[in-house]
Amino acid sequence: MLHTLAWIRYALVVFAGIATMYVATIDPIAPYTIGLLAFLLLVRVRERLADGRIARLLLLPEAVMCFALSHSYGGVLFLLSASLLVPISQWSGRTARTTGLIAVLVGMNAAMPGQEPVLYLFANTVYAAFAFLLLHFRHMTVHRSELQHLYDELRRKHYELEEARKRIVEYAQKVENSAQIEERNRISRELHDDLGHKLIRLKMMLEAGIQIFPTQPDKAMQMINLVRDQMTDSMETLRATVRNMKPADADSRTYSLDKLIDDLGQDSGIRVRYTYDGMPFALYPSCEVTLYRNAQEAITNAVRHGGATEVTIHVRFEPKRITMSVTNNGTVPQSIGEIGLGVSGMQERARLLGGELKLQLGDRFTATTVIPIVEQR
Repeated sequence: MLHTLAWIRYALVVFAGIATMYVATIDPIAPYTIGLLAFLLLVRVRERLADGRIARLLLLPEAVMCFALSHSYGGVLFLLSASLLVPISQWSGRTARTTGLIAVLVGMNAAMPGQEPVLYLFANTVYAAFAFLLLHFRHMTVHRSELQHLYDELRRKHYELEEARKRIVEYAQKVENSAQIEERNRISRELHDDLGHKLIRLKMMLEAGIQIFPTQPDKAMQMINLVRDQMTDSMETLRATVRNMKPADADSRTYSLDKLIDDLGQDSGIRVRYTYDGMPFALYPSCEVTLYRNAQEAITNAVRHGGATEVTIHVRFEPKRITMSVTNNGTVPQSIGEIGLGVSGMQERARLLGGELKLQLGDRFTATTVIPIVEQR
């Protein structure tokens, strides 16, 4: 960008030098050419060798030479003064920029003695217009730089948020796995400490009964009857353990799609149809809740915004992911438009599990939730 401004300045100096040769009488031309070349050389040296405060100080001899050429040869060399605006417009301090602009303006007018009023007016108009364009260009450059900085910061935050989301998903999966392992260990201990010991004792009693049966049949039958009674107790213990492993029907169906379909059919009177592809398998509770909530929100939006009377829920079970599409016969919007709070919640729930939400317009409006399946260990 600064490179472009430098070339604009060079072009302005060259144009002013050539145009002056046509509108003014210059004789001899050699000193005039040498003066312009010296001015360009001074500009180049200042740009190559200095920056900051030193560059501002070296701008002074440029201005003196510019005013001297304009005073000596006239023509349109006042454009050399306008070329000084290029470095001045890039100064960081507003006070310094304003002071520099006013100083160059005064110097330009002082270097044009005896000129026609029309030329004064033209020179000052060109100066003001060029100064406005350069200052506006600087403002746009600064604004663009700030936007780029904000974009980079936002992108960095997005990456951090994505990493945090992945860690949360991994942690949730570890918690679920840990809970399952802990429950399996509890069941294993319960079977080993209670039912296992009982079965071993019954085995020993049966073996004793078999050994004494030839000589003491009555006592052997008594032991066999005792084993039968204790086997009954052991079966009751096993049934109790299985019942404890199985959640209550109300709890197991809290976030099931079947329950959602039944409830909506009773409460709202709309027709909800459920279909699936693939081999169904058990889902993590977090996945089951996400599908339930997203289906609930999709159906609610279909009735509220589209006036739907029929909704189809289709679930596809795949080895690496599960896909749920909710389609309705309501009014299809012209475009997706602004995302509301409900759809935003659906997207967030899917993203937390590493999935996504797709909204599709067609003959019917479709909201599709895709969630990857993590292998359960």
